Amino acid sequence: SFPIRRGKEGTWKDWAAAALANALRERRVPRERVALSIDSGNALLAEIHTPFSEDDKIAKTIRFEMENHLPSHSIDDLVTDYSICEKSEKGALILGVALPRRTVRDHLDILTVSDIDPLSIDLDIFAAVNALIFAGLIPTQETTILVHGNAKYAKCVLIENGRLRALRTSGDFDEYWQFHL
Repeated sequence: SFPIRRGKEGTWKDWAAAALANALRERRVPRERVALSIDSGNALLAEIHTPFSEDDKIAKTIRFEMENHLPSHSIDDLVTDYSICEKSEKGALILGVALPRRTVRDHLDILTVSDIDPLSIDLDIFAAVNALIFAGLIPTQETTILVHGNAKYAKCVLIENGRLRALRTSGDFDEYWQFHL
């Protein structure tokens, strides 16, 4: 672990950036080998059925599709992405994700102070699923449920045949979104 030491001056971002820089230096990790994972409790998620399954078409329409699921939020204040859960001749079932731009910016600011351009940006639960599959801990031909919890949120992920099929997150989102938007 690398503790974040609070100083007399500066902000939490400054202290986190210093802790990250120290960890990279002490463990001799190149700055090019850092990936960013953001708590999925910060995200709005929506299961969306699309009439097509091609990545390029989904990528072009995800903002529009997510906007239909976010009636009280401006899509311009959000960063969107998706994960394909299932493909068929009739289209695709995707898990749409929306994060406040401010949340993404806050996380990137910590890396920027340490002169880091992340390899990737992912939600924590997607990163955990991918790591467990890659490590061979989740069978690729079976159904598995991954449960993760903390004081604010509970997350349950259904994984079938090595693919994320469903994600449910519960928690007090009203408080979070009032604070962050």
